[in-house]
Amino acid sequence: MIFTVVLSHLRLIFTKMKKTVITFCFLMLPLFGFSQVLGGGTAINQYLTDTKGEPLSVENYPDIVGSPYLSDWQEGTIILKTGQQHANIPIRYNIYDDHVEYRQKNEAFFFKKGTIREFSFKKKEGDSEKTQIFRCGFENIGKNTANTYYEVLYDGKYKLLCDHVVSIAETKAYSSASVEKKFQTETFLYIATPTGLPVRIKKNKKSLLEAINNPKLENWLTTQKNKCRNEAEIAEALKFLESE
Repeated sequence: MIFTVVLSHLRLIFTKMKKTVITFCFLMLPLFGFSQVLGGGTAINQYLTDTKGEPLSVENYPDIVGSPYLSDWQEGTIILKTGQQHANIPIRYNIYDDHVEYRQKNEAFFFKKGTIREFSFKKKEGDSEKTQIFRCGFENIGKNTANTYYEVLYDGKYKLLCDHVVSIAETKAYSSASVEKKFQTETFLYIATPTGLPVRIKKNKKSLLEAINNPKLENWLTTQKNKCRNEAEIAEALKFLESE
C-alpha cells in the first residue's frame, strides 16, 4: 500500500517536471535558432541576453511618426569583438538606440553594446551595388563613445566617417492640445586620424585643413581644384594622404 502511494507521488512529480521542461524549451526556441545561426553553445547568453539572462527584445514606437531604422531587414554581415565573422544573417540598424537587431522567425532581438565591432549591408545604387560598412571602436568625442557606430565612407590611414543620428522632435499644432512626435534624421561627417580620434568636419576645404594640418595636402587641393564639397571629393583628398 505504502509502495503504491510513493510510486503514484513520484509519477506526479515527474509529470510536472516534464511539463516545465517542455514549456521552457518552447519559450527559448527563438533564441536556440539564433545559436544555430552563429554557432557556439553560449551564443544566446553572450549576444542576445542581459546580465540576468533575459532576452533583449526590440522596443516598438507606436506613438512616434517615422522610423528609427537605417533601412528594413537585410541580409548582412557582422564581425564580433572577438573577430568572428558571420555572413548572410537578417539584421537591421536602429539608429535612434544605436544598436544592431537580429530577426529569428517573427521575433526581433538586439545585440548588447560592445558585442559587434562591425556590420555591413549591400546597398543598390542604380544598376550597381555597394557595401555600406558601419564600425565602432573610435575614441570618445562629445556624446559619442567607443561603442558608437559610424558609417565608414573611406577606409585608409585617415578615415572618413558619417555619424547617423536620429532624434525625436515634438510639434504642437496651433490651438491643439495634442503633441505629435516624429523621428528626424541628421548626418555628421568626421575624419578619424591615425590615432583613432574622430574630428568633426564640414563639407569644405577649410574645414578639412583645420582637421588635418598638412601643407602638402593644401597644395594638392589647390592644384586639383578640389574644394571638398562632398564626400567623394573629401575621400579623394584622404586617398592622396596614403602616399604621405
